[in-house]
Amino acid sequence: MKIQFKKAVSFILSAVMTVSTLTSIVSSAEVGYETDESTVAAEQQQTAGNGMFGSLNYNAPNVASDEPNEAENPDFIIYKVEHDRYMSSVVVNYHAKEDCTLFVGIYNDEGTQLYSSVTSELSADGDGYAELTILDVLPEHYLVKAFLVGKMLQEPLSKPAYYNKETQAMQNILSSTTEDFEEDNVVNLDEDETNNFFVLQDEVKEIKTPDDAVEQDEDGRFIFKKCDEISVLKKGDKAVVYAENDIVAFVVEKSEVSGDNIIITPVADADVSEIFKFIKVDTTEIEEIEQKAAPESTDQTEPKKAPDAFEPLYLDSPTCLDKDHASLPTFTSELSYELLTVEDKKLLAKLSLEVNVEVYYSFWDLYFSFEGTAEVSFSVEGEIETDIPIPCKLLKPKTYSAFSDADFPIVGNKIIGISVEPKLEFFGKGNVSYSYTKEYTFSGSTYTGFDFNAKDPVVKDLEATIEVGLRVTAEVKLLLCSFKVLTVNPYIEAKLEAKTEYGSSNNSYRRHDCEKCTAFSLVFTLGADAKCKILFLELDWKVAEFSFSPLKFYRSSSKDGFCKGECENISHLIKLNVYDKKTKEPVSGAEIFYGHDYDNLNSIAENNTTDSKGKLEVFVKDRLLKDKLFAVVAKTDDGREGACIVGWTWSEDAKYAQSFDIYVSEEKLKPKSFDPDYDAMFEEGKGGVIRKGRLPISFQTESDYEGPFTYYALCENGDCYFWGDEGGRLQLPDYYKWGAKKAIVLDSDIIIDTMKNVVDPSKKTCKTSKDENVIIYSFCSPCWESIDLSAMTNVDEIPEEFFINCKLLKEVVLPPTITKIGRTAFYANLKLEKISIPDCVEEIGDSAFAQCIMLKSVSFPANLKRLYGCAFYGCDNLKEVKLNDGLEYLGCAFAHSGIESINIPSSVKEIEKTVFFLCNELKVLTLNSDFNIAREKADDLTIEEIEKNSFDLISDCDNIEKVILNDGVTTIYPWEFNSNSLREVYLPNTLKNIGSCAFYGSKLTSVELPVNVSYVGEKAFYCSETLKSITVNNPDCVFSGQSIIPENAGIIVYGYEGSTAETLANSTGNTFISLDKPQTTPSVTTTVSNTSTTTTTTTTTTTVTTVVTTVVAADTECVFIAIRDAATAIADSFEMLNVNNVAYFDQQTADSDGNVSFSYIPDEEEKWTFIFVGEAVNNVVTRTVGILDGMKKTRYYDNEPIINGDANGDGEVDMSDIVLIMQALANPNKYGVDGTDPSHLTNKGSVFADADENGLTVNDALRIQLYLLNKISSLD
Repeated sequence: MKIQFKKAVSFILSAVMTVSTLTSIVSSAEVGYETDESTVAAEQQQTAGNGMFGSLNYNAPNVASDEPNEAENPDFIIYKVEHDRYMSSVVVNYHAKEDCTLFVGIYNDEGTQLYSSVTSELSADGDGYAELTILDVLPEHYLVKAFLVGKMLQEPLSKPAYYNKETQAMQNILSSTTEDFEEDNVVNLDEDETNNFFVLQDEVKEIKTPDDAVEQDEDGRFIFKKCDEISVLKKGDKAVVYAENDIVAFVVEKSEVSGDNIIITPVADADVSEIFKFIKVDTTEIEEIEQKAAPESTDQTEPKKAPDAFEPLYLDSPTCLDKDHASLPTFTSELSYELLTVEDKKLLAKLSLEVNVEVYYSFWDLYFSFEGTAEVSFSVEGEIETDIPIPCKLLKPKTYSAFSDADFPIVGNKIIGISVEPKLEFFGKGNVSYSYTKEYTFSGSTYTGFDFNAKDPVVKDLEATIEVGLRVTAEVKLLLCSFKVLTVNPYIEAKLEAKTEYGSSNNSYRRHDCEKCTAFSLVFTLGADAKCKILFLELDWKVAEFSFSPLKFYRSSSKDGFCKGECENISHLIKLNVYDKKTKEPVSGAEIFYGHDYDNLNSIAENNTTDSKGKLEVFVKDRLLKDKLFAVVAKTDDGREGACIVGWTWSEDAKYAQSFDIYVSEEKLKPKSFDPDYDAMFEEGKGGVIRKGRLPISFQTESDYEGPFTYYALCENGDCYFWGDEGGRLQLPDYYKWGAKKAIVLDSDIIIDTMKNVVDPSKKTCKTSKDENVIIYSFCSPCWESIDLSAMTNVDEIPEEFFINCKLLKEVVLPPTITKIGRTAFYANLKLEKISIPDCVEEIGDSAFAQCIMLKSVSFPANLKRLYGCAFYGCDNLKEVKLNDGLEYLGCAFAHSGIESINIPSSVKEIEKTVFFLCNELKVLTLNSDFNIAREKADDLTIEEIEKNSFDLISDCDNIEKVILNDGVTTIYPWEFNSNSLREVYLPNTLKNIGSCAFYGSKLTSVELPVNVSYVGEKAFYCSETLKSITVNNPDCVFSGQSIIPENAGIIVYGYEGSTAETLANSTGNTFISLDKPQTTPSVTTTVSNTSTTTTTTTTTTTVTTVVTTVVAADTECVFIAIRDAATAIADSFEMLNVNNVAYFDQQTADSDGNVSFSYIPDEEEKWTFIFVGEAVNNVVTRTVGILDGMKKTRYYDNEPIINGDANGDGEVDMSDIVLIMQALANPNKYGVDGTDPSHLTNKGSVFADADENGLTVNDALRIQLYLLNKISSLD
């Protein structure tokens, strides 16, 4: 049955499927095209033969591909759109050759009305990923569209993509079951009545045959064994035929008998809707079924490989060639030439030739042939170094001595002198190793003649290093009786190093996987040399030298543009030796892994087992080896384990493959077992360690303190490592004066214990040898830039104020086991930009991250339950937060912060009244449930209790524009949304009560009260200046007090006749319109013609639809944009496509005549500016902007406005442009686009010169002449 189900699904997908059916199968939508639903699947799935469906004996079709469609523009593609309604997020996978703009819109099902949108700037990426959040409320049904457009002109770059799972049609399909159709017409493919079934048309015949599979000939005809039900089929009959392992459907064109078979010729162009009424299948089962059903292949034959076009030609020859064969001696020759010599440095060039020839012969057959290769190599290698003095008036030699006329005071007997000679030099140094080879093959015989081929040239080796820079020196000399006794030469250097290498330059111990890569480094060096000469004794030494590189970047053939840091494609070979700890014998078959801890290990290579000698050689990325804590782990089949810290002893400078030993034993590894003997590993003066010692630093000094201790080792790169005895306190002292920047805790024995934790001192003390108690506490000085506490797995809390005022701290990795972050723990960390909080954290205390003014992103843990007041107070750069589902209490955590939108999860049951105090940047607020205020429960409150609990939620939010209340909210408290900037609100179907003055003073223009709203308090919608209409769906809704809306304000009240809504309208002097009788207006059609743009408007009962048509290049894409602010029409995409500015956006394909139409629903109360942007054709983008009765067209070349007629590109239109056009037409070889003359017409110039857009002709020169003579007013 499973096989048959797979075949049935294959059959359905190959035949027909609506767009909705296809997308119901997966949670993402592929690139879509707005075509007729009944033909979409047929276009996407190729069928076999000439029948309507063809044979179905093939694998199931691929309904979800993560790869770009080859038919699409290969430079820009959206190949997947995913959407999560409940998280209001849209994920887009894309491919973009250059930076561009992504526009995602939420539309009505027809795509004619834009509900909401979001725009994102995308960077060039071969496999891009973008996640966007929709801030507006999502309607019940909608369509998601995604577009890629240019950043500057908004020209279409790819086909749009669609996600239609939330449309009405899709939801109807998702909710359909077999019970919705006539039982006789339903074919259920399994026992699931909600999925995997199709419905046949009434007249379709179902036939079962004894065939194992349906045979189909090369003409597309079906061949069946004789069967009564098949035999009676005649022309025009419709049938679905089931074989044992196959299924086909067709409309009969012809039926004929041939021996024991019946041959059916299907109608080639039959409409598949003649067979099916409805189809619903889940193809996620196909791959699983296919894997279970597919037989294991027993044919291991290597597939035949196509011959290399450049391999030597082996000619046909007699069989005796195997016996009569000779190899001629290899001929080699080499020529060297000295290209350049500077001092003792040389740059040499070499040209070499190597020839190998094989001869085949047979005297008996009078046969002779030969074949051979000739390799020509050219190489350059050598080193050049030079110093060039630079004259500088500011650096003049100064001499102060007894033998000069200087006024400098001399101490002594006038026989001692000091001279200072400053210098400024430019220096350069370079070495290169380059090898270029070209190979030729030749062959010939008495049968076939001579043949000669050349292979593509190969760069076998390229490695070049260049250093250029400036050096300032000051040679200081001590003279004794005119003799130089001591010379000290301090110097400062600034240099740029550049090193280029090809992947082919790899050696036995180092590998670079980039085809070509250039690394750059900016290096500063401070140092001093000294020379001492006394009589015949002369000594030279380097006093000191210090170098640092603040900037490193590279450019690789595997990536676009420059990348910061070091190339990640460099690897080094390491040799691993596994021994038994007891016997010291090699261990074969041990598996090798790598990682920082035992719970997160990865296989070190595809083949990760040791050989018979216990050895394994493997290339490992340098980015891993440079991690001082990089460890390798060995595991054997019998359970023995061992580990070795490789990163600490590995050296990048070694010119060989470094070797490391791993000893395994029966003792099981734990995270702690990864720790080596740190005291031995961090040896002062070796491995970059400049200082080490032990702690604590206590508030009491006890010279004979016996422990536990914490130890540290500071390295020259600024990393400071901490480890300790069990129970040792974490202390991070101020070692900034020694260059400390990053604190790294290495093990879990260290704990955090602060003075504020000391409740009972007797339980927090340590003993001394004098039998005295001393309290040892944890602390952190403010000097650290980075702190890594990830190894501290025994810590459950970051104590209050522990990292307070760490004004240099940029990043911190918290212990993975903490459940609480104490109050003011990170207060005023002015440089902290992001924080990742472990999932086990349940509580974040008051002001924990307050005044972290550079904080931009926070990941809230999944288990967070309580977020206390002012936790992120004053975080100006924190714009968007995503609270976790499971949060229960929310204090005024984001007071005075920069958040622009926030979605409060339905799990939140209690919030503080001042939760959004001074959130002046907040624009969008989303609530998903009721919550407690003032310790009152929101549910089951009486009207009196609701009115007593006034709740001023957003009055301090000066820029709030939109409030979204989703299902789950039942009550709105008095004054809750009192804000004079609020313009939009969405009220859910679950809403029951609205308190007094709930929206007092807001700028709402229309309000719709859901049917479950039963109570509205006094002045709830007192928006006297802006409110135009209010709809009341509950005829018995109670309105409290004098009025809920302003009196005599011209407000339209929609409601049912005889309802409280009608009473409301009459009592307030406003207009009442009944919902019992829908208002209609006559149909109106208007046509406006201007600059090839036509608009047709049709008005129906409830919707006004406008169709606008324009003309672009034939069969190209066109984008249509409607914006509210005309001034943004010339802005970049991010500003123009702002959610508050863009009113409509769509993209369509023009027909063969260039006509393209767009349908949309206009807003009668707004005046829109319209923009049409055509697809780039020959780098030219046409953009038309304006209102529909006055459009202006502008052409752009490479984002630059085209000046029609400016052929020579000087920015003006004059006679010189006419001359150049005529020269280019008369003598294209000299003045044309590819001409030889320096002033020839360029590609850009030819576009500018083509004023009539019909190609460059004499007419263009004539039009420019008429324009210059004022015969025509414009060249546009």
